[in-house]
Amino acid sequence: LANRDLSPKIDHEKPAWPRLITHTIYSHFVRFFIPIHFSDTLAGLKGMHREVVRVILPKLTIDRFSFDVELLLATQIAGFKIKELPASLKNVGKSNLNIRHDAPKMIKEILQIWRQNKKGRYQ
Repeated sequence: LANRDLSPKIDHEKPAWPRLITHTIYSHFVRFFIPIHFSDTLAGLKGMHREVVRVILPKLTIDRFSFDVELLLATQIAGFKIKELPASLKNVGKSNLNIRHDAPKMIKEILQIWRQNKKGRYQ
């Protein structure tokens, strides 16, 4: 799991303030509802063994912004080891995120993952 928060601050490009605020709020919201303890679920860089893909992907239901959260939760519950590695990403161009349009969807997805976890979907 790539984690921008673990990257050395010397070469770490600071994101624009709207992106930083969105990232912070989303991270706190995720950690409030979902029992995972990763500070950066939005970096978008994941690497995994074939066995993880075979076991975990069929359990997943989210294909948008919260896909990473669902993937991490299901992987953690299945007992696979998750290792965080420092990553430094350069933000190029405008974000694909439209707060007014996408934030309600992101909240809905997190609550969907929370409900599915309570029902045992990821066991």
